[in-house]
Amino acid sequence: MEYNEKEKNEIVKKNFWKDKKNIAIVILSVLLFFSIGSSDDNSTNSYLRNQVSDLSTQVKALEEENNKLNTSLNEFNSVPNETEEYKNKIARLELQVNELENKNSELEKEITSVKEEKSKLLTSQTKSVASTKPESVESSTSNSYTVYVTKTGAKYHRDGCRYLSRSQIAKSKNDAIAQGYTPCSVCNP
Repeated sequence: MEYNEKEKNEIVKKNFWKDKKNIAIVILSVLLFFSIGSSDDNSTNSYLRNQVSDLSTQVKALEEENNKLNTSLNEFNSVPNETEEYKNKIARLELQVNELENKNSELEKEITSVKEEKSKLLTSQTKSVASTKPESVESSTSNSYTVYVTKTGAKYHRDGCRYLSRSQIAKSKNDAIAQGYTPCSVCNP
């Protein structure tokens, strides 16, 4: 925004009278002028000197207060920069969390695939062992009934067991035992 000379002078005048230092300087100058003019009167001079001294003390106090306020203002202005730093840290941490969740998901898939391979391997081993069993052993396996296993557990359960709430895979009891599953201690299948 451009100002003409008259407007600039008005702004300078307004700002001049807003500053307490400038007002104190004007007052001191007036007092000094009057003290010089009436140098014959010693009591007036000493009074004016005391006034000048008091005003000088007030000017120093105002300067100190101004310095403190400027320091506080600088500290206050630095807060937005710290806020940005924390926002950036939060964003970086959120990225790390996402990366770790992705790695966790990949590891869970690998675990599931390894368990499936293990199950297939145990099933094939059980079938090969079952085909070589004598007839008396096969008659004892006819007592096998259906039990249920979960995707992640190591126990086999009866239908309706509370531990089957997430997944329920039907198997014969003998297959479950052959695959390394053990009976649930809650439902006792």
